[in-house]
Amino acid sequence: MATFTPEHYLLRFTPDLKRFVFAGHTEITGTLAEPSDAISLDSLDLEVHWAEVWKDDVNAGGEPLTVTTAVDEAAQQLTLTLPHPVTGRVRIAIDYTGIHNDKLAGFYRASFTENGQTRFMAVTQFEETDARRAFPCIDRPAAKARFDVELVLDPDTVGIANTPIAWERELNEGESPGDAGTAQPGPHATTPPAGPPGGAGAAEPSPSSEKFRLIRFETTPPMSTYLLFFGVGPFEFYEDNSGRIPVRAAARPGQARYGKEAVEYAKESLRYGEQYTGIDFPIGKMDLIACPDFAFGAMENFGAISYRENRMLVHPEVTPKADRERVCQITCHEVAHMWFGNLVTPRDWSYIWLNEAFATYFGYVIADTFHPELDGLDQFVADQMDVAFRRDALIETVPVEFPDGRELEYSPATVPIVYRKAASILRMFRLYLGDAGIEEGVDGDALRVRASAEATGAAGAAGDATTGHSPGMRAPAEATRADSSGGAGSSDNDNGSGGAGPTGAGDSPALFRAGVREFLRRHAFGCADTDEFLRAFAAGVQAAAGRDGGSSADAAAGGSSTAAEERGSAFDERMLSRWIRTPGYPVVSAVHTGEELRLVQNRFTLLPNDDSALWPIPLTVLIIGADGSVEQRSVLFDTREHTLLLPPGTATVKLNAGQSGFYRVRYDDRTLESLAELASRRLLSPRDRFGLLYDLHAFVLAGEIELDRYLSLLDRQFAAEVEFLPVWQISRSLRELHSFATSTEERIAACGRTVLRSAIEAIGVRPKIGERHVVALLRESLHWTLYLLRDRAIGDELEGFADSVLTGSGQRSVPTDLRPVAYRVAAACRPASFETLCERLESAEVEEVEKQSIAIALGSFRDERSVERMLDYVADRLPARNRILPVAAAAANKAARAALWPWFQRAFDRLETMHPFHFLRILCDACAYGGIGRSSDVERFFDDLLQRRPETSRETVEMAKENLRVCERLYSRL
Repeated sequence: MATFTPEHYLLRFTPDLKRFVFAGHTEITGTLAEPSDAISLDSLDLEVHWAEVWKDDVNAGGEPLTVTTAVDEAAQQLTLTLPHPVTGRVRIAIDYTGIHNDKLAGFYRASFTENGQTRFMAVTQFEETDARRAFPCIDRPAAKARFDVELVLDPDTVGIANTPIAWERELNEGESPGDAGTAQPGPHATTPPAGPPGGAGAAEPSPSSEKFRLIRFETTPPMSTYLLFFGVGPFEFYEDNSGRIPVRAAARPGQARYGKEAVEYAKESLRYGEQYTGIDFPIGKMDLIACPDFAFGAMENFGAISYRENRMLVHPEVTPKADRERVCQITCHEVAHMWFGNLVTPRDWSYIWLNEAFATYFGYVIADTFHPELDGLDQFVADQMDVAFRRDALIETVPVEFPDGRELEYSPATVPIVYRKAASILRMFRLYLGDAGIEEGVDGDALRVRASAEATGAAGAAGDATTGHSPGMRAPAEATRADSSGGAGSSDNDNGSGGAGPTGAGDSPALFRAGVREFLRRHAFGCADTDEFLRAFAAGVQAAAGRDGGSSADAAAGGSSTAAEERGSAFDERMLSRWIRTPGYPVVSAVHTGEELRLVQNRFTLLPNDDSALWPIPLTVLIIGADGSVEQRSVLFDTREHTLLLPPGTATVKLNAGQSGFYRVRYDDRTLESLAELASRRLLSPRDRFGLLYDLHAFVLAGEIELDRYLSLLDRQFAAEVEFLPVWQISRSLRELHSFATSTEERIAACGRTVLRSAIEAIGVRPKIGERHVVALLRESLHWTLYLLRDRAIGDELEGFADSVLTGSGQRSVPTDLRPVAYRVAAACRPASFETLCERLESAEVEEVEKQSIAIALGSFRDERSVERMLDYVADRLPARNRILPVAAAAANKAARAALWPWFQRAFDRLETMHPFHFLRILCDACAYGGIGRSSDVERFFDDLLQRRPETSRETVEMAKENLRVCERLYSRL
């Protein structure tokens, strides 16, 4: 069968939100590369009623070819058989009906309650391959085409699509959708057609005598099917026309005004994207659509981003700071996709990292550009990189790009790699090569990394002695950006700037941006694979660095730097390729003796491995002299071993300055003790203190460091720690270790109560007006950790909050940012709260953001009866979109873990109907944590599952099984 390449789609939909069906009419213009008597299209859950094919001059009329249709449900294909072979340009027309399903995929239905009545809207979610549920198509990323979308709407609904409305008109009494006229492919109409049918029209259902409207949207740019969006329902809008293009928030009635913050973030992100890439956004508007039922956080449909409600709508007095920040980060992420994924699209799903890595990292960069007060780049280091490090520390991991062109499966096993690891790799090379932001050329990530050198040694000592700021008092991040050539720092100079440095902003050419721009220039409105990206990116970097006599205007954006230019000239696409195509990541063992630093790299895993992989590591080393001097060096470490010569008088060394790289560092005992001593005196930056603690925790999990030595180091050197990043790491580390502990439980709890006391005293038990954003995040983490570690003072306070939050009258007396932890404590200490929490989950008066906090709290019950009731409730009554939340919380709850695995087996058939990604997430948690002590049973279950359902994600199963081995090993040691 010859390949059919689509060029243009005309799509008309008549939705019926009473019967949950829709009528569709699709016309596709494209080319058959070779003579063929059959055309195959992707199609799923569609009932085809009629089809015709025209050949040759598709706009000249003529008689259509008679075709027969055949559907292969297993292959998800519709085959049109022609009376004889044809080649060249053809036009296909198909009438069919489909289902507004409740699977959160395709053209699905979403429900909400208004005035005690259930109402519906229908929206689309097509990534990865669910456009075929709405219309027959070539449902592959590389099959880019232009789209004209038409919607037939009843008087009570509004239509939204990727592009602005071109025209609309009322249908005459008795006029069916097909009678409204169909513009032929070619030069597309911008005014409504007035004549009789231009096609067979849509099959049933069709509107009656009510005043239905036909809406036509402007033709889209060339794009992939998975980026198409259309939605119908009782949408209301909040619109901002102050930018180059209008930006709107769309939501169910009464909710659109809560999208104001997201609209502002979108405007800022559009500005950044256009300035950074030098390419204007190609659609005349941007819509942000809040969906009551949505599987993920958001989806980057071209010009029409769809969201889960709580990831777009900000409700005063209800939305905690952490959730407000997520609205910002997600919006910046999705708008970044307009260039990375939408303008240039991966040639196939094997290369999806080209979308997600850029959007994940630049989402944080964009947010930090406009809202440095959120300290989002520190959270990228603490959280986004953490998810990647943990997944990639398993022997059975996956590379960023699967070998041999195998399509990457979107699952819990691959997402941490494709999104977060790949983003961390881009960040590492961006900091290595140098970059600039927009306008003034200030890059917050580079400023923070450079601060690692400035915060160390004598300069750090002076800064620490003179300011003595607590986390709530530290100078805001933006204050350090007023002058990129030098400025005031914080107590730890965490955000300081000034001075020379290989990764600084304002003193190095924007080599990374030059590479990005060259990639986008070469492939705009097209597709690319990894090799095409690497070639274009390397060419842009080398030209900007002046290699082979090349030059670039982008190089001037950040000034000039000989060291950076040398790195750019030496940059080879194979450096980045090896990180993309090699699974896992390295640990660098560093031994400092006299004037030598001996380095060895190996693969780090939580279980023993014999992997011989090597990586080209952009190594950053702080060389700290006995006199307090600090020198920062950058070394490309791409051999198994390397010896770095140090200057006389070197006291110690710190690798991976500012956590700029995606690798761990294992120090010799003497160097570790010297760094811990510097950390205790705050002569290392918060990022470097975090990095030291972060790697130590991983070595405890891997069994390389004894628990008692780790806890002793915390007791001796970190009891006075008050900064966000290191305290965040100590808090979550002790919480995790405590959840596995048996004989060491009290030793861990005692350490936590002592070490975390300074931090909780510094930030206060209750929120303060004007405190830093990350203080609110840290307070919640500290409260929950100290509650679990049985800190009595914190426990009494939180149990008081729990009682207040459970009573309608006292609920609002609990600070907004503490309500999530108050709900968790309520479940942990008040078994009778189960009914109250379930009532709130089912109440139409409770906003989605609070429902998610309550759903998470369900996983915190401790008594056996409540745990069993909670799990049954999750399987039977909790909306599918939120089921993963209490299960993940229960996996971290030692009192609930034992019930997870039996429940998962018992509820398997009910859970399997969920969205596949959500089902696999629950499978992972139930196996890895609920399977402790049941490994043989788990192995048998999965062997049987893979035989019965071979389509089950093998990568996810293997990940879950290895995680179980890691958990059992840790449990046996603690």
